[in-house]
Amino acid sequence: ANTSHELRTPLNAILGFTEVMLRDLTVGSSDRPDATRQSQQETLSIIHRSGDHLLSLINNVLDMSKIESGHTTLQLDPFDLKAMLAALIEMLHLRATMQGILLQYECAPQVPTWICGDERKLRQVLINLINNAIKFTKAGAVVLRVGAIATSIAADQAQATVTHTVTFEVKDTGVGIAAADIKHLFDPFVQAQAGQRSQEGTGLGLPISRQFVELMGGELQVQSTLGIGTSFRFSLPVTAAAPPTLTPPRVSRR
Repeated sequence: ANTSHELRTPLNAILGFTEVMLRDLTVGSSDRPDATRQSQQETLSIIHRSGDHLLSLINNVLDMSKIESGHTTLQLDPFDLKAMLAALIEMLHLRATMQGILLQYECAPQVPTWICGDERKLRQVLINLINNAIKFTKAGAVVLRVGAIATSIAADQAQATVTHTVTFEVKDTGVGIAAADIKHLFDPFVQAQAGQRSQEGTGLGLPISRQFVELMGGELQVQSTLGIGTSFRFSLPVTAAAPPTLTPPRVSRR
């Protein structure tokens, strides 16, 4: 964990400078031959993709070390759940399109907009699950379904607290997972056969996702059939939150 912090500092510099160089090549490189410019762009793109992948691995190792040492805690704050989900789908849509599959998003109307929870951990779980689904789906679609299955109201002297049980499901039409692999699917550094063939990742995404879901009060479940697809599902108890109020600007009087 300590080493990962030291690694991230130079890696962020590498990623930052490759982005600057890529931008400069695109904007102000008319004096370079087209073949030279294209070769440089491809080289910088490889550096940036490799650095970005390495950064994600370092972050996974850091998260796993925090989980194993018991230092992972929830950061509960109000956030716009529907805005976060929409931004997430928009971010991953291009990758799905480039792979020739559909990325669909279905959100039930009873799902609360503003909730109190750990936005970062929920977002990371969904990114892990959707990225995996896209990676192992060669044709068809990946669907994120969000619903609310229960509501309870607890009143106290100050105000009424509304608690929802929100369900999340990531379903794909990918290669599926063998029954023998499912029992080891959430073990750190263990990958199913499809993951081993892809030669990507370290086998940390799903263990981290399961730990985060359990920390938030849920249970990550999986159903899969080889050649048909896979579904990951979890439910979280969340408390409805009021949107932040904008403070009106002060008017100076003379």
